[in-house]
Amino acid sequence: MGDTFSTIEVQRQGPTARLILARPDRRNAFDGALVAELRQALRAANEDAAVRVVVVTGAGKSFCAGVDMEWFAAGRDAASDQNLSECLELAALFRELYTGPKPVIAAVNGAAMGGGVGLVAAADVAIAAASARFSLAATTFGLVPTCVVPYLIKRCGEGQCRELLLTSEHFDAPRALAIGLVQRVVPDTELPDAVAAAVDKLLQCGPGALALTKRALAELADLPIESATRTSAEQLARLRRSDEVAAGIDAFLNKRRPAWRPGQG
Repeated sequence: MGDTFSTIEVQRQGPTARLILARPDRRNAFDGALVAELRQALRAANEDAAVRVVVVTGAGKSFCAGVDMEWFAAGRDAASDQNLSECLELAALFRELYTGPKPVIAAVNGAAMGGGVGLVAAADVAIAAASARFSLAATTFGLVPTCVVPYLIKRCGEGQCRELLLTSEHFDAPRALAIGLVQRVVPDTELPDAVAAAVDKLLQCGPGALALTKRALAELADLPIESATRTSAEQLARLRRSDEVAAGIDAFLNKRRPAWRPGQG
């Protein structure tokens, strides 16, 4: 993870990779470069065995202001294949956050709008500062945040999404908590400690188990029950034969820490 980026900053803290959106002058809004670099950094984290948890946050006072309107407007005059390619890149970013093997924590340090809400919804754990504000005002610009919708529906449910999207809702952190967009709201000064505590909980778990949990959540939720029965049983049968499960059970039976847990010994 030694890449140098211009729109994001990558910090390694032990087994944690912090991906910081770093366009504070544009409120960390997405343009083509930021999307590409964030995907590259996320891919590097997912491929690095030493990385166990990914944290996404924003530089300055904003988390992410969605798409950069100047960049988005330029798509009107771009070639059709370029226009589609850029939109596919953004959609792929959300998919990779949602389906990737490493757990992702969204540390919502400030305003999250449009695509920024998508980052929150696609993450596994979302913790918001009390001052964070959220907005899905795309329709007031004649836009629809289509790449966000699949993850927002999964996170908040269709009923909530209908109101939020059709009314171009602006809402605060307590409302985000109430509708399930975030799992925790903490005072601004406590956000780093709350994120660190969440990281610590994830590090107690087997890395393979976390990856398979994310896969199961993505694959099983929408399967018919008959298909889910077979698929889940096959996954469990493979787990019974895995080295990680054997090591975890051995550690439990012998009252010691498994190798993946911090503070071993």
